[in-house]
Amino acid sequence: MTMNTRTNSRMALQVIGLVTAMILFPLALFDHTVVAQDRSMVGTWTWAFAPSGEPRGNGTVTFKPDGTMTWSGGSQGTWERSGRTVTLRWLDKDSVDTMMASGDERTLEGTNKDGWRVRGTRQIPRADSVVGTWTWAFSESAGGDVRTQGSVTFNSDGTVEWTGGSKGTWKQEGRIVTLTWQDKDSVDTMTLQDDAKKMVGRNAKNWKVEGTKR
Repeated sequence: MTMNTRTNSRMALQVIGLVTAMILFPLALFDHTVVAQDRSMVGTWTWAFAPSGEPRGNGTVTFKPDGTMTWSGGSQGTWERSGRTVTLRWLDKDSVDTMMASGDERTLEGTNKDGWRVRGTRQIPRADSVVGTWTWAFSESAGGDVRTQGSVTFNSDGTVEWTGGSKGTWKQEGRIVTLTWQDKDSVDTMTLQDDAKKMVGRNAKNWKVEGTKR
């Protein structure tokens, strides 16, 4: 009788563990997807709104990676994204902007809770802001610490050189800077930060990579 009870208890615990894993694993994947989407909005956007007609310029809104945002007019709040819908909740105005991202993710269009038209246009750093020498740092594993590893020079002709001996090419599309290392058969995919003086990303091995302009 005691053996049966213990056996049943072990089986029950195994079933509970399996069900828990089945629930948590999809949720973990979902959370990862949300984070990846959220970062696509990070940066400073030229902001415009009007009660009717064409929205008029009204400063800038900066979306931060932690889900907060600030408007240059003094307001602040939180934001979240689901698919192409971006929801901005202004904490000090008790107002909500419901926006839709364009296909190239350079424009947001929508309305606030009063029905005013609202538009955001992503501020894109100029391509020539990348040209120059950057202090280069990267980890040597996906979760490792980032350490300075010399410097990388971006040339105006689209070539790039690392002091460690590698050479390659680079191109910029909006905030995304792609470095293709010809001798290492590797690619670094980087995102320029707001001031265009820092870029962060990952290489083909998923190692963390950071560049700081000198």
